[in-house]
Amino acid sequence: QWILDSYAFQGNEQAVRRRLGDRWPKLIIDRLFIGDDGVCWIVDYKSAEGEGQAFIEMQKERYQSKMKQYADVIKETGIVEEVRAALYFPSCKTLVECAV
Repeated sequence: QWILDSYAFQGNEQAVRRRLGDRWPKLIIDRLFIGDDGVCWIVDYKSAEGEGQAFIEMQKERYQSKMKQYADVIKETGIVEEVRAALYFPSCKTLVECAV
């Protein structure tokens, strides 16, 4: 439930851009907030359904580079020192943190 709490800095469907060579691709972050401890959280909602640790690990691997890209963009702003990222699966009410 803390994902949906109200924070001083928060956003849903946050669009950010990052320069990659001569391009400026737009990234859409499902949920972004800075907690009371100063940690910036990036949460990506996933509609995939499955069960067990194997399913979770497969999803983490699948989205690892995307979550790192999101975290890198936020880190580059210099607004926060610590950025953490997680995938949230509403169907099984599971939040799994990704290494960024």
